[in-house]
Amino acid sequence: MNLYNGVQIPDVAFGTGVIKRFYRNKPLYFKDRTISVLKSVKHMKIDRILKNDITIEKVTEKAITHGYCLLDTGRLYGHSEKIIGKVTCDMCRDDVFIITKVSNVDLARYKEAKTVRENLSISLENLCTNYVDSYLLHFPCGDWINMYHDIEEEYKAGRTRSIGVCNFDIEDFLRLKKEIQIKPMICQVELHPLYTKTELCEYCKKEGIVIMAHTPTGHMHNKICNSDIMKRLTKKYNKSIAQIIYKWHVQNGIIPIISTVSVVHLIENLDIYNFELTGSEIQEINALNENYSFDKNNNKMNDCPNFIYNV
Repeated sequence: MNLYNGVQIPDVAFGTGVIKRFYRNKPLYFKDRTISVLKSVKHMKIDRILKNDITIEKVTEKAITHGYCLLDTGRLYGHSEKIIGKVTCDMCRDDVFIITKVSNVDLARYKEAKTVRENLSISLENLCTNYVDSYLLHFPCGDWINMYHDIEEEYKAGRTRSIGVCNFDIEDFLRLKKEIQIKPMICQVELHPLYTKTELCEYCKKEGIVIMAHTPTGHMHNKICNSDIMKRLTKKYNKSIAQIIYKWHVQNGIIPIISTVSVVHLIENLDIYNFELTGSEIQEINALNENYSFDKNNNKMNDCPNFIYNV
């Protein structure tokens, strides 16, 4: 699909998630790592957070090998940018679309990076590139209007090919619209069958803003997995529930951000182009909506007092 400025963007993304969380606070990092190890031993299965840290470089390489060319990261995601930079540094830059983000927390945290421009410079160094394909405002928090103005300047300077926002509601867009020169091209939000955000989707479609969905499967919540519509569709199309959900996103013009520690699931989740959901089936999935967010703050701010993931 195309962004409104003509830049092409793939219709499925791979997200690394947070890598080596709490890394800057060594005592907390090792405590967190120890807990993950103990959980792994107790359940005789490697903890997902630990597995992601250990295998993410290999999984990212496999993702690219099997067709994922849109990679999602952010300053807050620990070593994520560095992993992506390491994996893509020898690739043709045109073959991969890289998104990263900046938040008010990033500006407040480091003496050496007090501005949007300085934070983007760190991201570019981590990513081993001289531009990103999209640069997003992570939260509508702090002095976010002026932060967006600074993101506009990075776009004008050619250090990002497109710009956008994350975790916005219509009210945030309406406020932003009054004070900016360049409309967002991308909006990344929590979106899944239990949280369809229909009004926001309609607004963004009208404005020509592409939506990306984080938490796209709703963590495979029981209300999704055990629903009659999912049971019926998995049988009809011989597809997994995840594949059905990703197809639902794509047919709705939404880019799902796929995150997994399983190479098998990584490959399987791209196998969604050999079937089509009917209009009525899409509506039945839409009807699962309960306006249910997995984030107690509705993704409006960092909800962890020790949120010191970035490097």
